[in-house]
Amino acid sequence: MLDAEIGEPSWVFGRPRYGVAADDSIVFAYWRDGYDHLATIDLNGLTRDLDLPYCEYSDLAVVGRTVHAIAASPRQEAAVVAIDLAPATPVDEVLRPARALDLDPAFLTPPEPIDFPTTGGRVAHALAYAPANPDFVAPDGERPPIITLVHGGPTAAARPSLQLDIRFWTSRGFAVVDVNYGGSTGYGRPYRDQLKGAWGVVDLDDCEAAVRFLADAGRADPARLCIAGGSAGGFTVLACLAFRQTFSAGADQYGVADLEALARDTHKFESRYLDTLVGPYPARRDIYTARSPIHHLDGFDRPLIVLQDWKTPSCRRTSPR
Repeated sequence: MLDAEIGEPSWVFGRPRYGVAADDSIVFAYWRDGYDHLATIDLNGLTRDLDLPYCEYSDLAVVGRTVHAIAASPRQEAAVVAIDLAPATPVDEVLRPARALDLDPAFLTPPEPIDFPTTGGRVAHALAYAPANPDFVAPDGERPPIITLVHGGPTAAARPSLQLDIRFWTSRGFAVVDVNYGGSTGYGRPYRDQLKGAWGVVDLDDCEAAVRFLADAGRADPARLCIAGGSAGGFTVLACLAFRQTFSAGADQYGVADLEALARDTHKFESRYLDTLVGPYPARRDIYTARSPIHHLDGFDRPLIVLQDWKTPSCRRTSPR
């Protein structure tokens, strides 16, 4: 038995996470501790982890003894790769490389998976990035400001592959924590089910718990805690600033300000989605109003930037799920 998440919710169809090789073994990707892995399992149930330099896989296609996939690492954006399973040590070949960035690896320390206590005796998860710039050293005793990132979804996940927006901030002295709050994918169904009826509560609790955990450990300045997110993550940003006092500033990209408006006017694929995440609508309209930042503007007393553009392309971090 493998303590990991293999399948993913089918928000996007036709993106397989497994395939059958010529020897009838199954090749599959699985999430564990915030990182993606590739493995095989044979007819006897023997699992073999493949030692490869990637932390995220998608669109697996198995032909014979070769796995084709889109793969990325903490130091490299996504590339198309072919992985030969025949040798004792798998050999990967890049078929279509990622764009050439020519970045100094000293700027690209891998994200650290962290687990931290949160409300209700739960444990939540995140990817933590320390500041990294070989040309500068912080003054003695100085703790970095920290940016809390909130993924879209809300039942998607923070991913550990190279993201230049994160590295922009870490190269300039900021710490970053990319939070996989209760409800996120990658930690099993019970973890994802934590968000049922609790969107606008659990996500806020876990984002606050993440920065407090790092501040208590001396890894962030408790007086300089920021939060940023888009789409569903933007809702969490707005709600944290409207209802809580932990964060000093926020950045909202095309976030949800009114849950009731989202419930009334959304696309067919997500129709009635909020019945699960918030409550049945309109029967529980009171919950929608209570959790919607648009109805609690008096709570906004800290700096906030709101970026709204209907032309903004959807992306992995912020696309609606």
